[in-house]
Amino acid sequence: MSGHESTDVRRASLRLIHVYMRYTNNLQRVLKIFIQYGLESKDSVAQKGVVVSLPLLFTEEFSNENLYLLVESLAKLLISADTNLFYPVFLAMQRLHSIIGNEVFKKYLETIDREAVSLYRSVLSRNSTANSTGKEYSSLLLIIKFHFFSILTVHWFYIFSSNKTIFRAIYCLHAISFFLCFRKLFMRKNI
Repeated sequence: MSGHESTDVRRASLRLIHVYMRYTNNLQRVLKIFIQYGLESKDSVAQKGVVVSLPLLFTEEFSNENLYLLVESLAKLLISADTNLFYPVFLAMQRLHSIIGNEVFKKYLETIDREAVSLYRSVLSRNSTANSTGKEYSSLLLIIKFHFFSILTVHWFYIFSSNKTIFRAIYCLHAISFFLCFRKLFMRKNI
């Protein structure tokens, strides 16, 4: 998930893992392996690769699965992760929250480290406050988040790519779009 230089190989690997997860009889075992060799890995590149791939791997198909171990591991990582990994970890937790729903996610949070829960809720409330300023602002913030996440992802793939030109172009497009959306949001808030 984190290291092959070919994007096609990385994409195919993610698809393969996703399909395996959908059809396995023991998802909990897969989650434990995913956590042990990914989220808890000492290799920061592997760790980041797993965190960034989480939103792609976990779709609504897993809404009835027990994802507690994954949420617990992400919560630990939310506290201990370096600043470059904090937002992707938060996004992964938010993705799992949206998949399993408020009721189940709240039950998970009841048994997780208080510091992690407080941090997650704090960041979540800041996002909610920013998003409550109207539909237009909400849309702009969503677009800004998309471009920010895309910039991080493209940068991550750029590191491992042998063809850097394509990723430079994509990176520039997302960076320009990010800047323009952010500028539009800032200009409207000051009026």
